[in-house]
Amino acid sequence: MGLSNVETILEQGIAGEPITVKPQSRVESLLIDLINQGGGGGGTTDYNALANKPTIDGNTVQGNMTAQDLGLTPTPEYEASEETLSLG
Repeated sequence: MGLSNVETILEQGIAGEPITVKPQSRVESLLIDLINQGGGGGGTTDYNALANKPTIDGNTVQGNMTAQDLGLTPTPEYEASEETLSLG
């Protein structure tokens, strides 16, 4: 049994070859469009160049921030205990 149109489109797209399949469905057309566009919109590998950086409690996450920089409540420190609990 031969390859389906979708399989052929994917194989040709992954290999960087021109798509020779005539799309027979909306899904196949969309798949070909995605392959021809490079798989999606632009992007960046530089976090600092991102638009809409995430925020925590109104503080933009950037660089090497501490919990205090982000306005987070510090974790309370607990003292170690040597007590043994027993089941009654």
